[in-house]
Amino acid sequence: SCSTKVFSGVEIEFTLGATNCLCVGSVVTGEMCVVNSGTAALLNLSVTNNYGAAFVSNITLAVGATTCFPVSVAVTADGDLCAGATAEDVFGTMVSNETCVAIDVDTTAPVITTCPSNMTFECASDIPDADTDEVVATDDCSPTVTITHQGDVSDNQSCPETITRTYLVTDDCNNSNTCVQVFTVDDVTPPQFLNIPTNISVQ
Repeated sequence: SCSTKVFSGVEIEFTLGATNCLCVGSVVTGEMCVVNSGTAALLNLSVTNNYGAAFVSNITLAVGATTCFPVSVAVTADGDLCAGATAEDVFGTMVSNETCVAIDVDTTAPVITTCPSNMTFECASDIPDADTDEVVATDDCSPTVTITHQGDVSDNQSCPETITRTYLVTDDCNNSNTCVQVFTVDDVTPPQFLNIPTNISVQ
């Protein structure tokens, strides 16, 4: 007579939403399923995880059967979502498995590739208005970044006066970077006479 080979197996499958370029506090949702992939029923199945969701223990899973659990976890840093399953089949064989999904959290500030050049003027009135279009930045996760003019600050000196203009670049996860443009105001041109009195000869 012939006998069918019996083997035990348990598989863990994650079905999740976005897991890359997540902002701190983003919630990863989906489900985690445990599948009896062997040819023997599993007894005393226990499922654990590292993300705080409910876990089960001491349940039976028939051949080919699947049991699923919801996943909902707020992420704070890069890491792995992991689930592990252990069970004993009807023949006393222990079986286990673990599956992890990498979570990528965006904590990197945008990179400013172009900041307006420093400039020197003789009069403060000649300083141009702020122009965010002159700032160029890139970000690994955000296709676009927000660029704002934060203000101009003078050192309240004169000849020269230094005025610092700050631009702020922010990505979709509120990671930010700044660049500064410095204006030097230094009046080096002497006054010019507009009306010179005519020389007069007297006796």
